[in-house]
Amino acid sequence: MPNIKATENEFRSQVISWLNKFFGQGGYSFQIATSDPSVSGGESNFFPDIQLWLNRETKQGFCGWELKTPITPVDAVEKAKRMGAKYFVTWNMRDAVIWQLSDEKGKKAQRIFSC
Repeated sequence: MPNIKATENEFRSQVISWLNKFFGQGGYSFQIATSDPSVSGGESNFFPDIQLWLNRETKQGFCGWELKTPITPVDAVEKAKRMGAKYFVTWNMRDAVIWQLSDEKGKKAQRIFSC
């Protein structure tokens, strides 16, 4: 019998499926959830694991998700800043943390909710 384990990619696909099913029921501000959009604005591009969109066509993102350990990854702050988002989420398949950019320059974040 092969040894089969869940991966971040598999988990990300499932979460996006759940989110889009939820958004499709209507009554929510979000249009769609996608994976790995290229976010530029500096010397390099960033790729949020999951991006929630208010309007995908006009590139109006709401918040990106990083499926990593629940500490503030430096690049998650930069991704949120470049997207013009005030929030981002880290999730390690067990614990989720919602972060809010906490300074005017968008260089720091603080935990505002965890579950």
